[in-house]
Amino acid sequence: MARKISETPHILATDTTTFTPVTHQGGDGRVSLAPATSSGAGLMAAGDKRILADVSRKTTGAITLSPNLFNINDPRNELNRRMASGQDGTVQTIADWFLSHPIDLTEATQYYVTMAGNNNFAFFDAAGNAVSGGTRVTSGLGSIYTKPAGAVTLRISMNIGSSAVDPGLCYVIEGSQPAVRFPPYGGILSAGTLFDIPGSAIASGTITYRATDFLTESKNLFRVDLTAPGALAANGTFQEAQVGALVYNTVPFRVTPGVTYVANYSIRFITAFGADGLPITAAGTNSSTPAGTPMVFPEGVNGLVVSINPSIAGAFQFEAGAAATGYERGGVQLAPFVLPQPLAPGWQGKTVAFYGDSLTSQRLWIIPSIARLGIIESHHGTGGARVSGNFASALHQQANIDAIPTGVDAVMFLGGTNDWMNNAVIGTIDDTDPLATFYGALNTIANRLKARFPTQPIFWGTPPLSQAGLPRSGFTDPFTNTQGTIDAYGDAIRAVARRESFPVVDFYRDAGFHSASLATLMKVEASLVHPSNAGGARMASVLIGRMAALDPPQ
Repeated sequence: MARKISETPHILATDTTTFTPVTHQGGDGRVSLAPATSSGAGLMAAGDKRILADVSRKTTGAITLSPNLFNINDPRNELNRRMASGQDGTVQTIADWFLSHPIDLTEATQYYVTMAGNNNFAFFDAAGNAVSGGTRVTSGLGSIYTKPAGAVTLRISMNIGSSAVDPGLCYVIEGSQPAVRFPPYGGILSAGTLFDIPGSAIASGTITYRATDFLTESKNLFRVDLTAPGALAANGTFQEAQVGALVYNTVPFRVTPGVTYVANYSIRFITAFGADGLPITAAGTNSSTPAGTPMVFPEGVNGLVVSINPSIAGAFQFEAGAAATGYERGGVQLAPFVLPQPLAPGWQGKTVAFYGDSLTSQRLWIIPSIARLGIIESHHGTGGARVSGNFASALHQQANIDAIPTGVDAVMFLGGTNDWMNNAVIGTIDDTDPLATFYGALNTIANRLKARFPTQPIFWGTPPLSQAGLPRSGFTDPFTNTQGTIDAYGDAIRAVARRESFPVVDFYRDAGFHSASLATLMKVEASLVHPSNAGGARMASVLIGRMAALDPPQ
């Protein structure tokens, strides 16, 4: 059974020096101070609870309690420790495991536990003796544990190495059903405080729109600063995610029924909520929604949670309208007259076609560029594509260039890594045969791009330093083939671009990829050829600087 949004909290704070979370104390609705709360002569010992009979859910007002009994910030959590697989509660020292603090159980008899991967568990009585335990091997959604007689605490350990599980995404709640949205531990704001007050509603005798007209709301309804790993299905069920799988906005953003909305990147899941905080399954979807798809939501829908690929979260935009526009960070912003001029105001809302191989298809340097410049991406990256050669995916092929819309405002071409990896013949600058030499393919690409985009800027990029895994045909060392280093191919790109007056984005010379930094700036694979997040950020800074120096056509 789906649970209401009011039961899925938003943490007020995690610093217990400034905020004291309250914890559940049985079925009478009372609460107690957290174990580390100061009282009287000194601090209470860990696990000691003092019931405040006069404090109830009703009197705490906007603050309610999280259903999650597991505190990721509890100092009693232990790394490189686990429960033994037997039932005696023995704790073992072992690398890449995480052991939870003793989780205080309530009067409930069943608990829904989401600690994915291999994990061992044990129940303990009031004296600290193991009552029962065992081993659970699972993935995805959690399991239902039944409390044995005499048990007052539960400890769970999980393998966070081989399973790539983040213990911060796990929770323990009463009952047999998963939570709707991830429930952080501690004190929470009530649903009325979070969900029912629009961001634009400032109503006060002293705080008026006139007094706050320096603030504006972004057209982008999605806030990347309010995302967390995981996903929500259309029926509102929270799903654990392996590290790096999906992220979702933890606070629903408002939408208006009947209005058309669009996203600039694809969405994996959409969860629609009504004003009562319950999911409206029929209005959501468990199927992917492609970028640019117009979306209209029916009556009764009040807010949305979207689950997306984390690699595009920094440039994801969900906005009203039938077509995506230039990226703008979501949230409340200073009005334009207060802000200094953007980095490159002329590029805001312009569409740039990114054309190339897997360095382009993986987008790790494109996403930060979109976020900083506010551009719209037209994506044309193909993994494994070469510049030269007799291949359907080759970047000189007319069909591949014709796939780029003529209406884009600029083109960014990057290739050459796969030609270097496959020891393609470089040739000479006057070559014209794209099947025979790298220069011949570059000249063909230049002519075809000029013909298709006669007035638009055509940026050419050089591939960054890369390292081939050995043995590899034609390579004398990890950086050199029979034609030279990857920069020999970069020299050919610079030469043709200079002759054609194409602006060069020189990733090889300016992005800081060198032998000492490759292990950080490239993904660790058999060959170091694909930028990591850090490498993508370096490449983005080079592109941003080059584009900021040029205004697009008006």
